[in-house]
Amino acid sequence: MALSQKFNLARILTNRDNYDSQPNNLHFYLAKVRPSSNTYRNNNYSNNSRLRTKAFGRLLTSIVFLATFFTFGAIFVGPIASSSAAAAETSPSITVTAGPSIAHLGSGYVISIKVTNAPSHSAIEGLLYPKLQNRSELKYLNNAGSLSYPIAFSRPVSVPGNQTATSTLVIPISFTAPGSASSNKSGFNLDLTDCANTCDGVYPLVITMIHKGATIASHAIPIAILSPAVPSTVPLGLGLNIDLTSLKNANAIPVISELANLLSTYPTLSLTLSFSAQTLEVIKTSKSQSAHQALRTIASWASQPNHQILINSVTPLNLVQLDASNLLSYIAQDSALASKIASQVGLTPATSPKIFVTQGPLDNSALSALANDGFHQVVTAGNNLDLPDLKYTLTAGLRIPQGASNPVSILSQDPKLKQDLQKPSNAFEKSNFTISDLVSVFEDQPNDSTQRIMSLTLPVNSSNQIAVANDFLGSLSGAKVIKIMTLGQAFDALNSAKPKAQWLETSLTRQRHSQIANLATFNKTAIKLAATKSALINKKLADPMTLWLMEALSSNNSQSQNQSLLANINSSITKIFSGVSLPSNRTVTLTSNNASVPISVTSHSHVGLMLRLGLSSDRLNIPNGNNELVKVVSATNTATFVISTKTLGIFSAKMTLSTPKGNLEIASTQVVFRSLTFSTVGSLLTILALLTLGFWWLRTLFRGRSRNQNLIPRQAPQSQVESKDQTEPPAFDQEAALQSDQSSIDETD
Repeated sequence: MALSQKFNLARILTNRDNYDSQPNNLHFYLAKVRPSSNTYRNNNYSNNSRLRTKAFGRLLTSIVFLATFFTFGAIFVGPIASSSAAAAETSPSITVTAGPSIAHLGSGYVISIKVTNAPSHSAIEGLLYPKLQNRSELKYLNNAGSLSYPIAFSRPVSVPGNQTATSTLVIPISFTAPGSASSNKSGFNLDLTDCANTCDGVYPLVITMIHKGATIASHAIPIAILSPAVPSTVPLGLGLNIDLTSLKNANAIPVISELANLLSTYPTLSLTLSFSAQTLEVIKTSKSQSAHQALRTIASWASQPNHQILINSVTPLNLVQLDASNLLSYIAQDSALASKIASQVGLTPATSPKIFVTQGPLDNSALSALANDGFHQVVTAGNNLDLPDLKYTLTAGLRIPQGASNPVSILSQDPKLKQDLQKPSNAFEKSNFTISDLVSVFEDQPNDSTQRIMSLTLPVNSSNQIAVANDFLGSLSGAKVIKIMTLGQAFDALNSAKPKAQWLETSLTRQRHSQIANLATFNKTAIKLAATKSALINKKLADPMTLWLMEALSSNNSQSQNQSLLANINSSITKIFSGVSLPSNRTVTLTSNNASVPISVTSHSHVGLMLRLGLSSDRLNIPNGNNELVKVVSATNTATFVISTKTLGIFSAKMTLSTPKGNLEIASTQVVFRSLTFSTVGSLLTILALLTLGFWWLRTLFRGRSRNQNLIPRQAPQSQVESKDQTEPPAFDQEAALQSDQSSIDETD
């Protein structure tokens, strides 16, 4: 369309007056400027062809551009990216793998530092930063730049440079008090020039790598520095528990051997070991001679003073979850089974007082259940306690009233210590941070003469955690500010402390928790297992199934694992009773009123059972009772029932085989009784009826004869006839009357 045509069209559209006065102008103009249909189709085809040509050209240009881009990227960018990745992989790093967690002034130690990818002509040095004022500052140690300024420097120690090698440097390290000289001339010597009142405390130690005057790597750890003098205050008591309750499966065999070696290394150290019966069962059923020898070593260790073993559950339990599921009664059963398994492997757990260790939440209902089972001393993590309006200290115990004369005492494990043990680092650093944390607690009140007690659980389920425990015990074995004791000794220390330790009395709020998974299946399986156990002659055969049932309550298992355990129990129960059966389609003929009927129970099982055989019928009388106990120990086992019948007939009875209490039916069948005997009472009644009928017929017969005799006239004596003739009128002559009547009739005719 030409520019003038567009202008004219716009003028017509915008000239309202002209448009209103000449309404056909627009249509006329559009008809004038609109091309014909053929012209429109030709132009449209040409435009589409040009568009397709342009699109194809653009697509071809894009393909060429992308090919060029990737080609140049492979040539130039690839080596740059590879070099960047290689640089990232070869960045230097420092890790402390061993060293002192507690160091005394003036004493010498060694520290092991693993150096990776150190460049040539590099060196490492130690920097000591000011004493930490509280426990919360420990979390800043990974950022050395936020630790203020160092107070002591060591001389640099050169590192053998290799771009790809990892080497471990063992460097002497010592800490010197103000005004003292050090004999350490080849390693790290850190002089504490000014300690104000005392040098005792926890200090950050930062190991740095220097190359060409710049720090290229650093790593920080805490270290407790103490004076060599014995402190005048009461040391911080630490009830230490090595927890093996989560140790199971094949991993238990090597770990238990390493644990025995660990205990042999520290034979006089006061410790508590807590096992689960599940762990002991795994070791007991294994064929590993080293594992059995390790158990004997542990049993010998436990017999020595200041050593304690706790086996109070089969598997870790979530008590609040059991409360929500109405299963707290299983605590007693769980504890009894655990003690039984412990005695089978030669371990004697502490029974007085009974201490329960749990890693799960607690509330008053759970504590009441524990108290009812004899557990009045409980150890749990502090973050598992829901305490209303109470900020309790870390070094005091709690007492929860469960009756005026029988409270439950609780030692709460500090959550921060648990976090220290869970740091994503090596064994030394986990132990190192935990010990520094404990020393920080002691230094919070260094002059306090009150007995302060903390509890700590060291979980052990792998070789790495054995290494953590080894380093931890080695560092604390000679410490004067921390005294390791058993959990029992920790409770006793709080009870007998002078001055008296402050127990905090409070109550726990009820915690909300979901029920255990598969609760309905669990309850059905538990009832079925109890019935099976009552039927077994050898009760020990039920122990594995009872163990599986307790394991199905474990808070460490998934829903599928618990479901699998319950399925194993049901499968085992089915296998026990599958070989026991009753005769089918049996007919018994009774030929006397009281008959003894033998019933056979066949068995193809090798398990001895005591079962109940029941016989019930609405029309049969069983004088001696309709239940008989059958001892099933052979292929054929017989029980005898006395059956009493009163009448002839055919009677049906149901025969059932079940466990002794009848709560689990094993088999059932129908028995037909055919009676050929008469009832005594019925016979007497029949005879009496026949006699009565005979008497009636005889009486009727005699009465008929008497009536007939009365119809025959009898001749009276002569004297009586004469007297009658004199006194009575003449008798009516019947024959004469008849003759007279006959003659009258003849005359009439």
